Amino acid sequence: MLLQRQFCKHDGCASCASCSAVADEQHHAIVWIRPEKQYTREMLEPLFNQLAFALDPNQQFFFILEDVDFMPSACANSLLKSLEEPPVGYNFFLCAQRMQTILPTIRSRCLVHMRSADQDSQSHPLFDYFTSTI
Repeated sequence: MLLQRQFCKHDGCASCASCSAVADEQHHAIVWIRPEKQYTREMLEPLFNQLAFALDPNQQFFFILEDVDFMPSACANSLLKSLEEPPVGYNFFLCAQRMQTILPTIRSRCLVHMRSADQDSQSHPLFDYFTSTI
C-alpha cells in the first residue's frame, strides 16, 4: 500500500495500472531482489546499473532487497557506498528475519524497525505490504 500510494495519482486506489504494477512487482521504478539461497554480486548488478542514472527532480526509485540476512560480507561491502550516500531519489528497503547476521556496517546505515511475530500488523506501514505480497 505504501508504495502504491507513492506512485498512484489516486492515493493508492489499488485498481489503476500503477497500483496493479506495484502489486504485481512489475513497476518500472521498483526493483525487487530476492536470493534463492544466498546473494551473489551478480544479483546486485541491476541495482548498481540503475544507480548510475540520475533521476528527474521529485522522481523516486525503490530497491527492495529481501532476505538480506543471507547476504555474504563481500556483497554487503559492495553495497555500503550506495547505502551511505544514495543518489537523490533512490530508496532502499532491506528486509531480514535475523538482524544479528547483517554486517554491523550495513545496520549502521539503516533505520531499523524490528518486529516480533506477535506484534500487531499496524505497527509499521510496510508490514502489511510485504506480508501480503510475499
